[in-house]
Amino acid sequence: MKNIIHILNLIRYKNLLIIILTMYFMRLFIVTPLLNVIGLDPQFGHIDFAILVMATVFIAAAGYAINDYFDRKVDMVNHPDSVVVGAKIPRRNAMTLNNTFNILAILAGFHVSHRIGHFNLGFLFVIISGILWFYSSTYKKWFLVGNLIVALFSAMVPFLVLLYEIPLLNLLPRLSESDNTIISLIFLYISGYAFFAFFTTLAREIIKDIEDIEGDRAYGRKTLPVVTGVLASKIIVTLIIAVLIAAVTYISWYFFGDLLSMGYSFILITTPFIIVIFLLFRAKTNRDFRMTGNLMKAIMLAGLFYCVLIPFLI
Repeated sequence: MKNIIHILNLIRYKNLLIIILTMYFMRLFIVTPLLNVIGLDPQFGHIDFAILVMATVFIAAAGYAINDYFDRKVDMVNHPDSVVVGAKIPRRNAMTLNNTFNILAILAGFHVSHRIGHFNLGFLFVIISGILWFYSSTYKKWFLVGNLIVALFSAMVPFLVLLYEIPLLNLLPRLSESDNTIISLIFLYISGYAFFAFFTTLAREIIKDIEDIEGDRAYGRKTLPVVTGVLASKIIVTLIIAVLIAAVTYISWYFFGDLLSMGYSFILITTPFIIVIFLLFRAKTNRDFRMTGNLMKAIMLAGLFYCVLIPFLI
């Protein structure tokens, strides 16, 4: 039982649950209701969509496993009590888990790619697997590169739903101009979530780097806080959050403009963002930065649950 718990902690099961929620929320609350407006249903079957979600979860789990494999020494400095690889799970087992999850992800990725008539799209999972390996072994040591890769992959999660669902519409008779407008709206909404996921993840990754500055500096990593200093990193996070606040406010007002969506975004997204800035500039200890990072994750969840409102607003 303990081994299972250690494996679940290694692959960040809470983050994997967020991936599952994100993909199903995109399908249930954006793709499906908007397609229904033009008399269509999702073209991807429930089983195939579940396999797509599994492929995404497996590739992420592999990434977390290999990341902890390469981060063991740094984590011994930053978080000695939470180290899993080499302490609770042998390094060889962590590598085995990485390989197993990658194989499962790639096989599932090629299956769903074949189902939409674009088999070569399966190579996307091969590429992601390779990038995650080099991210853990090399890229995350470079200035900002690691942060941008993690943020980009976070943005890809909602986009995968669009990528695999929309091509199937090509199998239908030619869509009218108004139908194409709805398809464009699906693309726009999911792009908005990808934008939100990218920048909230980027800000959170920088906060984590501030928390881990001691170990990163000891092992020669060129993270943003190591290169520019803690204060400059806090200012950059604040600027990112300011962009997010402006974007969320504009979208909730311009696209919806109703009291429900504006109230939701102000209370559960904008206000917590402001609290993050306040806590960030007061933060001094690792516990303070961890609390700030956890609040960022809660805001990400609040942003995800915002899409539950969309069927009631269209």
